[in-house]
Amino acid sequence: MPTRPPTIRHARCGCSTNGLVVGHGAIFGPRSEREVTYVVGRPHWGQGIASQALAQLIKLERTRPLHADAAADNAGSIRVLEKCGFMVTGLSRCFARARGQEIDLVHLTLS
Repeated sequence: MPTRPPTIRHARCGCSTNGLVVGHGAIFGPRSEREVTYVVGRPHWGQGIASQALAQLIKLERTRPLHADAAADNAGSIRVLEKCGFMVTGLSRCFARARGQEIDLVHLTLS
């Protein structure tokens, strides 16, 4: 009898450089709507940290599709997701607490 690939309900990980935590990533949501998210501190952008963290999260979570969202004006995050195989699947508007306003949101999916 074939076995299903292992899956996890929720995972969090830290990203560190030289022993300093510079970001985190997480996988969450029900199996049919599994999402991945990550944050890297601004001083550490452009160093490949988000790409490495996302690649590791994708290895941990084998459920597909896997979903992610990025602010439409965050070209770096969209690029990270696309480098890891995610494809743009839609757009919407939502309230971003961190910005205190509505923003355009890009939805991406890894099949």
